[in-house]
Amino acid sequence: MARIVEAGLLFPLDHDRYRFRHQALRRAALERLPVAERRALHAHAAEGQAAPSPRRAAMTFGSPSRS
Repeated sequence: MARIVEAGLLFPLDHDRYRFRHQALRRAALERLPVAERRALHAHAAEGQAAPSPRRAAMTFGSPSRS
């Protein structure tokens, strides 16, 4: 993964999250993954989306300290 980041094709965002330089690169990488690994990654992403996030709540409902 480090080589892909060094080549400028993948950008680290934060803990365990990356962004591809182009959508076509993301699609190509996804298509090369074995089905079981792809499913595991999708399940992990879904768990992250379902987990409560104070940041997401603040963006949706506003900061509790602001009235």
